This record gives sequence, structure tokens and C-alpha cells, in this order.
Amino acid sequence: MKFKDRYQFWMPTKGKADFMFVQHIISTLKSTGRMAVIMPHGVLFRGGEERKMREWMIRCGYLEAVIGLPPALFYGTGIPASILIINRAGAATRKEVLFINADLIPDEEILQSQFPDVPKEMNDNEARRDELDALFKEVNELEEGAWSEEDYEVYPKAELAEVKAQIKSLGGELKEIERAIKNKRQQVKALKHTGESFQSIENEITALTPQAEALSDRIAEQEKRIARHAEREAELKACKKIIKEIKEHKEKLVEEARNKIDNAEARQLILARWERTLYATVEEYLAQ
Repeated sequence: MKFKDRYQFWMPTKGKADFMFVQHIISTLKSTGRMAVIMPHGVLFRGGEERKMREWMIRCGYLEAVIGLPPALFYGTGIPASILIINRAGAATRKEVLFINADLIPDEEILQSQFPDVPKEMNDNEARRDELDALFKEVNELEEGAWSEEDYEVYPKAELAEVKAQIKSLGGELKEIERAIKNKRQQVKALKHTGESFQSIENEITALTPQAEALSDRIAEQEKRIARHAEREAELKACKKIIKEIKEHKEKLVEEARNKIDNAEARQLILARWERTLYATVEEYLAQ
């Protein structure tokens, strides 16, 4: 391997070899050289050779500053990153490393602090959406003959289609009868105007009316059967609509929240987040 003397520590050839690149850069800096390099957050916390590499940079005074960046800042990845500032000028007398938190308060946290009802509404509707989706999915995955109206409040697609087809058929019959009744009433009106007899037509209307009522009752009965299913479908649709609206307005709400929050509250949120991150990092480190 060429320029082997540039590397103080050997990192894995696959995966976590970020510091190999950093060592190459440090070795090519002149005595007053300074550079900045973007690294994944893991280089700040991982053990093994990477830990020794960090200790070496600090001991030599090369590491001047570490700037923590927020997650999802770079295209194609959601992981947080950091900027390492390496400065060989004054390295021999450097005793401190400057840490800068450039991580903004995450959108969810600042929304929770300023508009707590928004995340709650979002979470409630997402939970209910998932519950209803699971309900509809369950009945459609049942084995043939396992579903019954008494045991489930929603219908499988096949059974629902049958009921709707029946309602549509009955509705068609009802419309025909209602149209016939309407036409006959117009005939009666015309015969009354001319003074002719219309009793036979009224008898026909009287005979058709119970048929129309019976069809209406049958339609109402079928609609009642699937009423709960229709309610759950409407509820699912409403949940999805609310979720969509919140997502569409989230960016504006976050901006309003950032303008609304005061310095003291922002500081409290950042400190609380750093405390959680610190505990999580220590636990991850100890688990290695």
C-alpha cells in the first residue's frame, strides 16, 4: 500500500472506515493547514480503533472543533452528521475542543411545545386509521365461511358488493313504480280537468303504493345491515383527510412555532434533547 505512513490507525475496510479518510487529509495538511470534513455522527461515539483515533487527534491538538448537524440535512440519508474542524496551526498548545450544537429543535418537538394539540390530533388519527385499516384487512383475509354479520362490524368486499347490488336492484324497481305512480297521477289530474272518469287509474295507484312502500322497507333494511360498515368507512376517510391536511400545513405550523418560541423555552428543549442523546449514546457505548 502506498503512503502507509499516513495512517496511525487501521479501520475496517468495509463499513466504518470514515477515519481512514480523515487520517489521509490530516497527513497531507501543511503545518499551518486547516480543514473541515463532514462525517456521520457515529465517528464521535464508536469504540475500538475509532476511539483511539479520537484520543490521538485530541492529544496531538489537531481537533479544533466539532459541529453537530441535524438529521435529514443531506439528500439521500436521514442520519445526523457532524463537521470536524482539523487545525494543525497551534496544535502543540491546544488544550480544548470547541463543541457547537448546530442541530435545530426537530419539527415534532417544537410543534409539541407550541401547538401540542396538532401532534395529538395527528397521533390520534393515525392510530385510529391504523385500527380501521386492520379491521377491514382482517375481514378480507378470513377463510371462506368464517365471516358472519353477528361477529364483525364491517363486511368483506364480496359480501358488501352483494348487499349493495341488492340495494341497487331494489332501488331500480322502486324508481319504476314511483315513475308509474307519478305518471298515473298526472293522468288523473288531466282527466279531472276534462271531467272524464279516473277511478280506475286511482285504483291502480292504490295498488302500486303498497308495493313502493314494501320496496322502500326492504331497501332500508339492507342499508341498515351495512350502516356500521358505512360509518367505519366514513370515519376512515375522515381520519385520512385530517392526516393529509396536517401534513400539508406542517411546514407552515413549524415556521409559526419557531417564531413563537422564546429563547428560554428553546434552551430548555435543546438541553433536554441533549440529555436524552447523551444517555442514549452512553448506553450504546457501554453495550459495545
